[in-house]
Formats: sequence, structure tokens, C-alpha cells
Amino acid sequence: MKWWEKTVEYKFIKEYIDLDSFIAPLDGKEEKAGDAIFGNNEKFILIEFKKDENSIKDEQKKFSNFVLAKQTLQDKDNHHILIYGEIDNKNLILKAKTYFSRNNIILSEKFTNGKTLEEFKNYLDKFLVFKKGSKTESSAGGYGLVAGVTQEGEITKCLTLEEFDYEMKLNLNIEKNNDNNIEPPAPSFPSPGGW
Repeated sequence: MKWWEKTVEYKFIKEYIDLDSFIAPLDGKEEKAGDAIFGNNEKFILIEFKKDENSIKDEQKKFSNFVLAKQTLQDKDNHHILIYGEIDNKNLILKAKTYFSRNNIILSEKFTNGKTLEEFKNYLDKFLVFKKGSKTESSAGGYGLVAGVTQEGEITKCLTLEEFDYEMKLNLNIEKNNDNNIEPPAPSFPSPGGW
């Protein structure tokens, strides 16, 4: 059976998100207020999708210093989830692990590991310091979804990290949020023959 990262993402949305209560990003004609997207009582999880378990190791390439990022964040990542596909009896099933600590997550259970907006932003500030690049990117750039989780552990709303940043007016930018005393990665330039 052949599948892709997007297959995993679509399967997750179909199986775990109640589309009757799902709210997509507001368009430019609507008021840009975070409370219109995520309620004050909700918590947040960050979900990144991978094709399969072997693809998870590719995440390391997205960091200027993966080892230091892992050391810094592995005890704070219970809300940051990698979801990937696996074949079981000729069926594609979804599996999940926490991002750095790689603890297994049972997707059939409720998402009770969400963070408050302040905790979520604090984690993102630290996380983005280690990522290559200086600004949040869309899902196509390597990030998945920010999901709003109710007190009961149900996912109700999802946005890409870039949309979440914009809608919540977080201004996530590693040059501004470097409270770890970690230097942002220096820009790399190809060798003269590599242009």
C-alpha cells in the first residue's frame, strides 16, 4: 500500500475532528480576533504529520542544533505530537508520539495534554529558536496544525501554525523571542560554485 504525508493528515482530520463544530480561519472581511477562533477555555496542541515512523528522523534536518533543542524541550513536549501512518492488516492506521521525548500517544484517547495559550506560546518561542529559518511557515513548509482542544479533550478547531500566529497576533519570530540565550542560526550560503 502506498500513502503520503498528506494522506496521514487527511485521515487524522476525518477520524478525529468533528467537522460539525470545526471553524476554519477567518477571511480578510471578518474581524481578526483570537477569541472568535479559539475560546478562552480551550488549550492547544501542535500536530505535525509524517508519512511513516521512518520519516520522523527527517525532522532533525529542520534544526540548527537538534540535540540542544531536544535537551531543552523534551520534558515540555507532551502537547507537541507527531502523527504518522502504519500498515496493519492491509489498512492504514495512525500512530502518534510526542515530538522530542518520543513517548507513545494513544490517539483513541482524549487530547488532555493541551497547553494554555501562554504556555503554548512560550513553548513555540523556544522551539522556533532552534528551527532553521526565522519565521513560522505554513504546513507545506514543514509545520502541521495547531488544534484547539476543549476541556473534555475534543479537537474543535485547527489552523496552520502560520494562520494561528496571524489570527492570535502572536508575532512568532525567533529574532524577537530569543530568551533562551541561544543565538539564531547564522545564514548559510552556498559555496561559490554552488550558485
